[in-house]
Amino acid sequence: MERQGILETGEVLRFYGALSYHDPVAPALRIIAPRSCLAGWIDVDQGDDAILLGLLEEPGLPRMRSLPGRVTQCPAPGLIHKWFGPGGSLSPAEAQSAAQRECDTLEQLAELGIRVPRVLAVATGRGSSALVMEEIPGRRTLSEVLASASPSEQCSYGEELGQLVGRLHAAGWTHRDLYLEHFLVGSGDSKGRLVLIDLGRARQRHEALPLVIGRRQIKDLSALMHSAPPTLSTRARVAFWRAWCAQVGGTDRATARRVLRIIAGRRTRMARHVPLHGEGSPRPGHLLLRLPNWVGDLVMATPMIQEACRSPRWSRVTAMVKPGLAPLLEGGLFEGLEVIPRKNAAEERRLMKTLAPDAVLLLNHSLGSAFAARRAGIPAIIGLAVGGRGPLLTHALVPPSRGGRRLPVPTAHLQRDVAGLAGLVVQDLHPRLGTSPESVRRVAEVLEELGIAAHQPLILCSPGAAKGAGKLWPTSCFAQTLDGLVEGSNRRALVVGGPGEEDLVAEVVAQAGPGVSALPRLQGLDGLCALIERAQLLLVGDSGPRWIAAAFDTPCVCVMGPNFPELTATSLEFCSVLRLEGLECAPCLERTCPLGHQRCMTELPVAPVLKAARAWLDQPAGVLR
Repeated sequence: MERQGILETGEVLRFYGALSYHDPVAPALRIIAPRSCLAGWIDVDQGDDAILLGLLEEPGLPRMRSLPGRVTQCPAPGLIHKWFGPGGSLSPAEAQSAAQRECDTLEQLAELGIRVPRVLAVATGRGSSALVMEEIPGRRTLSEVLASASPSEQCSYGEELGQLVGRLHAAGWTHRDLYLEHFLVGSGDSKGRLVLIDLGRARQRHEALPLVIGRRQIKDLSALMHSAPPTLSTRARVAFWRAWCAQVGGTDRATARRVLRIIAGRRTRMARHVPLHGEGSPRPGHLLLRLPNWVGDLVMATPMIQEACRSPRWSRVTAMVKPGLAPLLEGGLFEGLEVIPRKNAAEERRLMKTLAPDAVLLLNHSLGSAFAARRAGIPAIIGLAVGGRGPLLTHALVPPSRGGRRLPVPTAHLQRDVAGLAGLVVQDLHPRLGTSPESVRRVAEVLEELGIAAHQPLILCSPGAAKGAGKLWPTSCFAQTLDGLVEGSNRRALVVGGPGEEDLVAEVVAQAGPGVSALPRLQGLDGLCALIERAQLLLVGDSGPRWIAAAFDTPCVCVMGPNFPELTATSLEFCSVLRLEGLECAPCLERTCPLGHQRCMTELPVAPVLKAARAWLDQPAGVLR
């Protein structure tokens, strides 16, 4: 030990080689490497007093990382400067000893054969301390490397990572912040390619493995699993586990399975605490929207889709949807949205794994979608906890219930609340859709074929219901209502339906009088949107076209039977809902009447429906649009 000078605040010490312990109150400088290593940053000839003051000064800009009480900076090529001061979880006494404690940890781990950054200098002052280390060239994290590595490379890195972490744990050490971002990939040497960093929280316990595995080791392994990219192969994970077990002494199958279950459960709890909104949110990422399979539910979800496209929280938004529903998202209202059709459950699982989003927002109620997202390794799985899929979700909304039964809450309200878990604040639940110029032109040609003039009032009727015969109003009632609206006026009525509803449409037209026609051919959902936008009124059952009318502010009269009106109690500004009150069996929510009489629909009279429709048509021109 060589005395170099005296400061007013205490003695300055310079050390070479082995660790010496000094007064923790007195400022001290320990230069481990040759002084020439620091020459690119500070003037090493100015004396230890000036060097000490320079190291203990809080770094300015730019900074690599800044947290309360901790700042990391790269002051010169090849150097890393870590500064500790009071703030955050560090008291002045803890900040004063933090650099020396991390230096001790780095030296002890290096003796174990674990590759860590080389310490160049340590400075300790009153209430602060600093550490100077050698920079790892490239500074590529293992997480970044694994995301783009081939399967064979992933297995190689997995095995090396297992050996490193196993060696750490076998010696009784835990990192306590062990994410893949804390492993840098350097050039290979006798100690491997991986460099372990950020060891300020690392601790060693006196009892060594094996094995009871402590909770700190479980936390380390859970953090690694949580930070693994979704593209990491199963073989790489197995290679990691085998290498880790070999280092800590091996385990029998039963113990291994139990430990893996504990780790998986801990990883799930960690994922549920990922901050997705507010301060401290992670950087913008990729959000996958799994959209509903029904027309009405998809249209109700359009405010959430628009907010996702506008939100700065997500830099990329992808929508997965049934191929037949994709035309609903055309029209230019969802700028930047990538629409990906999915044909079946197997393709859904494949697409989720290929896309590897940062989060998936499940706007449907499918158990299979949640399972596919979990199998794909998506970090944040957000959705409604229904249908037994709650344990598969990392961010779940539990709908209100009473006596074990769900309370009827509007679907759009639940979608909005679930979207809030993804950081989306939806102010307006009114749905919106667009139409393409091509679909508008095509519909105009069809109407011209039917002899319907461009400005002639048009009434549209959609008698079908995709969710079963229990929602069907008798065709004779639709026909009588259309006759009452068309008779004695310049209005024309057009009956439309989807695939498989041709006979139902023909039956309504056959029972109606002149002025009621059917489309000569199916126009698809984009054509239906253009027709509803063109119409003055839509007469419909409790089905998807009702919500398309709401999106275009087209007046609508809806006949409802076995459904709860509360489930669809949104966007009613231009909608009249007619239902038969006083039935003990309604609402039953069944697709077909369990009692066989279907009274909720067959006994609903024509007169109130006709009155409600005429009330909309009698509105003065320009009031509704």
